[in-house]
Amino acid sequence: MTTRFRADNIGSLLRPAELLEARAAYREGKLEREQLRAIEDRSILKALDLQKAAGVEVFTDGEYRMDIFTADITQAVDGLVPGKTTVSFEWRGAGSELAKESKEGNLQFIVGRIRFS
Repeated sequence: MTTRFRADNIGSLLRPAELLEARAAYREGKLEREQLRAIEDRSILKALDLQKAAGVEVFTDGEYRMDIFTADITQAVDGLVPGKTTVSFEWRGAGSELAKESKEGNLQFIVGRIRFS
């Protein structure tokens, strides 16, 4: 007797290294959109094969075409431009010593009236 377990994927699948590297190269202007699209296509086909081999009945593209979870809104409106910022944190640890950390992140900056494109 085979016992079946239900498993649902909600959200993105982990992106393969090739796709992560391609996205970074695209952001740096080292890769054309068409080249990125071809790598996304290959990654999606591999993800579909993996799901099929695992016996998954409902497939997902893994959201591999989405760079970040806010991509839908940022691509649907005018008035935003991508940019980078650095945020610095300071706090006191358990030993009361001052700890500092800085992180760089990608943001969308509002540069005009927000409108649906």
